[in-house]
Amino acid sequence: MNIRIQLLVLFVALWIPICGSSLCSAQFSLLGAQQADSPDSKAKTADVYDEKANATDDIAAAVDRAAKNHKRVLVVYGGNWCGWCVKLDEFFKKDRSVARTLRYEYEVVKVDIGKFDKNMEL
Repeated sequence: MNIRIQLLVLFVALWIPICGSSLCSAQFSLLGAQQADSPDSKAKTADVYDEKANATDDIAAAVDRAAKNHKRVLVVYGGNWCGWCVKLDEFFKKDRSVARTLRYEYEVVKVDIGKFDKNMEL
């Protein structure tokens, strides 16, 4: 029996619903990076992305689990400094329909991209 695995990649650091262009997204991301460097903003949010994780191994493990459990793989790229990335993670958890879909149909892997200096080759 063939197992079909779909790999859906969201590059969350550039995902901004208000703005469609890459240039505008990059400007908002850089603005968020400057604001997120303040000590107050660090205290407000818990780390969503594991900065020490090996993304290649995490993705490979998720693909294996997905094959065994007949699920898809969702790779979410982002950074703890990125307000949009944190909001998307909150949405994934708070929206019941989305949370249920992710729980039962996907193996979710969160990949830390640092400040666009880590895991960019993936």
